[in-house]
Amino acid sequence: MVRIMYFRMVVFQVILLIALSINAYAENRVILTGGVLAGQSLSESKWIIYVEPNENIKGNIECKTYNNNSPDAVMPFGYTWTWGRRESSIVTIDKWIPTGGRYWDISINLKAPFKTGIYYIIFSTNGEFNMKQVFSSTSWVYKRIVWHDGNDFHDMDDNDLLFAHENGYVSKWPYLNDTGYHVANVPVMPIKVIVK
Repeated sequence: MVRIMYFRMVVFQVILLIALSINAYAENRVILTGGVLAGQSLSESKWIIYVEPNENIKGNIECKTYNNNSPDAVMPFGYTWTWGRRESSIVTIDKWIPTGGRYWDISINLKAPFKTGIYYIIFSTNGEFNMKQVFSSTSWVYKRIVWHDGNDFHDMDDNDLLFAHENGYVSKWPYLNDTGYHVANVPVMPIKVIVK
């Protein structure tokens, strides 16, 4: 009798752990897993690099995307950098990532800005047709892309991006669709670049 009760308890705990792990990634997310950028190691906990003005920022970023949309939903994946022109400083890594989890190893080759300060490289994916829609936070149903309205990814502040580093998404970000602005959780993985 004791063995049966123990067995049931163990089975219950395993089922609970599986359910919690599935629920933990119920949102679409992008999670940093490693890499080396500008000669500095990155990991799930280390997401900040220090560079000199105009220094080459070369290396690779390792991350994992979680796409919980249906397989017929387009989900592009890419990155932008906050010292570039927001409308054009965009790299598309994949035009349509698969449903489920996937690991990525991404080559980066950027030039640090001339001015000292805090900047970001921001990775994201979302259910849009292209990365301009994603980084401008403009839904494809709006019919045109709107920049400089206060909800571009370049407008995310340090608190938003710290939350994204810890969780794989930005919570309740304003997103423009055909009925106006609505808050949504958007998948975001930042790399903080401090130019000293």
